[in-house]
Amino acid sequence: RPLGVTNAVGLSLAGGLWIAGVELGGVAVTAALFAASRVPIGVYNVGVQATVQTGVPDDRLGRVTATVSSLSNVVGPLGLLLGGVVGDAVGATAVLLGGGVGIAATGLLWGALPSLRRFGAPTTVRPGAFG
Repeated sequence: RPLGVTNAVGLSLAGGLWIAGVELGGVAVTAALFAASRVPIGVYNVGVQATVQTGVPDDRLGRVTATVSSLSNVVGPLGLLLGGVVGDAVGATAVLLGGGVGIAATGLLWGALPSLRRFGAPTTVRPGAFG
């Protein structure tokens, strides 16, 4: 199955599970739904990493991996800070719902854009194709 279809379905499902976890309430139900929502996100991460590791030429893979990791480590805390500021203004529930909507919207984007939807499985990427 193409990575694009897997990401479209998986991220849409993840967003729906996340939103359900916010809306349905109860600690056990919320925890279970939040945990379940992370599974498709893990599948997405593995697919993207496999694609990058295959497509980036070996002589550049270390630099690309370090750059992506560094950017993630910088942007992640900024997102947490922004979430806290917005949560203080509009409430935690609104922020959590917004996160779920964002995850689902990402899945819908993967499904709506033909170039993303048709993106092949990591095994179809030609080694070094991104260099």
